[in-house]
Amino acid sequence: MAAYDAPFPDESYKEGARQFPLLVPNTPDDPASGKNRAAWVVLSKWTKPFITLFSDSDPVTGGGDRILQKLIPGTNGQQHTTIINGGHFL
Repeated sequence: MAAYDAPFPDESYKEGARQFPLLVPNTPDDPASGKNRAAWVVLSKWTKPFITLFSDSDPVTGGGDRILQKLIPGTNGQQHTTIINGGHFL
């Protein structure tokens, strides 16, 4: 925990990091959801090579690699990697 606290002089400096999760659109009516849907339209047609690299121990993005590999054509035939015990946000 000391390593996480080290860059911050006091609690007030951590507020930016605490706001990051709130920026992720998680409802269809979120203002950013439209841009996410538009991105998926592009990605669903993406045929250039696309490699995924995920951790097997990330409680937030776990399984995201399988979704990307299923929905993005450019993932086919690529050498994807899973980092064992990598945790969150490598």
